Amino acid sequence: MIEEPLVSVIIINYNGLGDLEEFFDSIFNLTYKNVELIIIDNNSQDNSVEIIQKNYPIVKIVELKKNYGFAKGNNLGMPFTKGKYIVLLNMDTVVDKNWLTELVKVAEQSNYIGIIGSKIYYYDNREIIDFAGGSSNIYGKAFHIGMSNKDNEILNKKKTTFYICGASLLIKRELYDKIGLFDPIYFAYFEDVDLCWRAWMIGYKVIFAPKSFLYHKISTSFKIWE
Repeated sequence: MIEEPLVSVIIINYNGLGDLEEFFDSIFNLTYKNVELIIIDNNSQDNSVEIIQKNYPIVKIVELKKNYGFAKGNNLGMPFTKGKYIVLLNMDTVVDKNWLTELVKVAEQSNYIGIIGSKIYYYDNREIIDFAGGSSNIYGKAFHIGMSNKDNEILNKKKTTFYICGASLLIKRELYDKIGLFDPIYFAYFEDVDLCWRAWMIGYKVIFAPKSFLYHKISTSFKIWE
C-alpha cells in the first residue's frame, strides 16, 4: 500500500470560537489521514486558543502578538510545516469528508501542477456556488466563476483556472520554495490572485478540482480583517 504524502494544513484563527466545533468535526472526519494541523492565531481575545488546546491537543498552535491578517498570518505559518503539500484553509468552513483526498489526488497527477483549489459553496445556501474557479475581465479585475449561481454540470469539470480562492488552496512545497507564499502588501484579499499569477509565470498550472468541496460562512470571515 502506497503511503499518503504528509499534508500540512494552515488555519488562521481570529476570535473563531463560534466556528471551532463544526470545523473540527468535519476535519476529523476526513478520509485522508496523514495530516498535520497548524493554527495560526492572530491574537484572539475570545478564549478560542484555550479551547483548541484543551479539546484538540493534536493541533499545533502558533500564537501571534497582533492581528497580521490573512496573507502575513499564513506566511508566518509556513516555517512550521513539514508536508509535501501545504493547504490553506479558512476556519469558518465545513469540509466534505473527501475534500483533502481529492486535492491530493489532483496534485499527484502531474509535476506541472503547482496549485489546486476546491469548489466552495455558501454555508447558508448549499446549492449556491461561491467559487468554481477564478478569472478576470478585460480590465484585469479578478472574479469568482459561478459566484451566486446554482451548481451545474459546467461547474463540475476539473480545469485550469487563472486563480484559486485562498479559503481552500493547496500549494506544492516545491513551488513554495521557488516563489514563496503571499506578498505581505496584501493584508487581505487578492493575495491569492497574485500568488497564482506568479505560479503561472514560471510554468506551473493552477487547477480547479470540483470533487474537492466545502461550505463557507462568508460573512463570518470578514471579522478576521477588522
